[in-house]
Amino acid sequence: MDYQDAVRLLPQFESRVVALAQEWSDTSLHAAVYLATLRHLLDHPVPGGCHLFAAILYVLFVEAEAVVASPGDTGDDAVEYRMCIGVARSPDSKPFDHSWVEAGPLIYDVAVCLPLDGGHPTGGPVFASHDLLTSQWVHRAYLQFKTDSLELTAEQVAGWSLAEYGEEIWVRDRRRLWEIIATIGSEVGFSFEPAALEIRHGSALRFLVPYLDSPESHTC
Repeated sequence: MDYQDAVRLLPQFESRVVALAQEWSDTSLHAAVYLATLRHLLDHPVPGGCHLFAAILYVLFVEAEAVVASPGDTGDDAVEYRMCIGVARSPDSKPFDHSWVEAGPLIYDVAVCLPLDGGHPTGGPVFASHDLLTSQWVHRAYLQFKTDSLELTAEQVAGWSLAEYGEEIWVRDRRRLWEIIATIGSEVGFSFEPAALEIRHGSALRFLVPYLDSPESHTC
């Protein structure tokens, strides 16, 4: 979608996130983290920034989960988070390389609303597998195509740890991954040291999403 439209529709997106969080029994902290990340994207637009913002949202979700976990929690009820990379489907049914986050069975994706200039048209940001522009369930749009033909950039990103990815975007774009995460975290009450974030999450890798019809595929 168009950047100006995304900015104009932000209040609508915020309302739908709150409603979806209640409907899907999602945590209020999830909603707060997601909205802080979406607002940062719209304040500092990065067209085609899916790899960056998937990394940001993944780390913030994992940190938020640690905050809400009860003392002595065995982890049996903990949400599993995955920073995913694969091939998604645009509203005009075209495949494109993409990164997003899964929390349990649901998909979260702030950056899909700002595609690369000249890229495939996209819908709104996605919260709990729902397009915030249309309120439609869009889960299968992320799980339909094979991921054996990623283009060079996505193929490289898929092989990098978050520490390696952070080094790459600093060299290429002068963006400091861990500082950005700490800045967004501060907006929802976290106090992060960027170096400590890198120690905790620098080894994280993206999950290459398999083809939907494969035996290992998602079933949601």
